Amino acid sequence: MTTGYPEPPTYRSILLGVLLAILLFLGLFRIGVVAKAVGAMFMWLPEKLGLIEMVYPEDVIEVDIERSPSRAELPASGPYLLYTNNLDLLTINDAVVESDAPPWLSAASQDGRAVSVELIERGLIMFDTPFAPGRPVARFGVSEPGTVDITHPRRPDKAFLVPDYITGRIELLTMLTIIQLGLFGYPLYSRAFRRSKALRDEIRAKQLANRQRVEGMRQRRAERARQAGEDGEQNVWRPKR
Repeated sequence: MTTGYPEPPTYRSILLGVLLAILLFLGLFRIGVVAKAVGAMFMWLPEKLGLIEMVYPEDVIEVDIERSPSRAELPASGPYLLYTNNLDLLTINDAVVESDAPPWLSAASQDGRAVSVELIERGLIMFDTPFAPGRPVARFGVSEPGTVDITHPRRPDKAFLVPDYITGRIELLTMLTIIQLGLFGYPLYSRAFRRSKALRDEIRAKQLANRQRVEGMRQRRAERARQAGEDGEQNVWRPKR
């Protein structure tokens, strides 16, 4: 039993499908950037409510790591994270962390006092700032604002220092993200579910109408065939006995 051929795709739907495939393909290669962008979306509302703090572009301090030591001007005291997407430095950091070796970089204030340095063992998470490329490899404890000299392996690249607002707050950030998903995600899911259900009901109604139409055509065809057979039997010449 047939229900008819599906409608051919339109040029618009084909173009949208191609664009979506390209975006998904690019997203696979930029999954870290996408993850951090999504995390920033979930941090924006709690930050506006005063529950957390987040990094903005003006908070990012660029560090030239082509020379060592590198100099950075820190506007405030407190903890800072050093971000990098340099593959060599990421590999060095992971190797040092796994071997429990001394840190591969050090820092000192302008007057020569050492700045505490703690290597970061974790990988990239969605709460890392999207305004600093890569992931954090070290955490600096700065007691007062001013100039800091960082000694490290030289690479023709850049690193980035940002205030550390996420260490020790990952559980809080995760809980706030789950709450936002419940507050905003459920209404969207409910609306999408209702629209999907209405679409499924419409498709089922069309399929039922098609089946009824086909069944009606089959019954009419069978009725015509039966009537034609009866008429043929009545018109057959029979010899007299």
